[in-house]
Amino acid sequence: HDAGWPLQGALRVHLDQNDPQMIGPEQWWSASSVPHLTLRAAFHTHQKRAELFWSVLGKSGFSTERSLSFDVIPDGKTHTYTLDLAAIPTYTGTITGLRFDPVPAGEKSDYADIASLSWRSEPDKK
Repeated sequence: HDAGWPLQGALRVHLDQNDPQMIGPEQWWSASSVPHLTLRAAFHTHQKRAELFWSVLGKSGFSTERSLSFDVIPDGKTHTYTLDLAAIPTYTGTITGLRFDPVPAGEKSDYADIASLSWRSEPDKK
């Protein structure tokens, strides 16, 4: 769940449940035309890993074989993470959606401020 409207520069997502997930709306793009995604986020957690999943046309839902696990910095400051999806053999074909897991298992006080998840590169903002 999030902190509701209005947004204050980022979507504050409370991570106080097991396996918290953010699932985007259905979208369609060619994997070869979007080789990487850029995440800008501040992690207020004790955990140092996040995971991104993608669904592919003709394959059922999200799975670990179509995912990228990556390190995050849980210091509460906004950082930019470039996710190199083109380096993963299963990132091919028509991508139909994304699922972002900010942490594997949330704790009561954990939250993340998600500023953006985009195919465009964005410089760090101070």
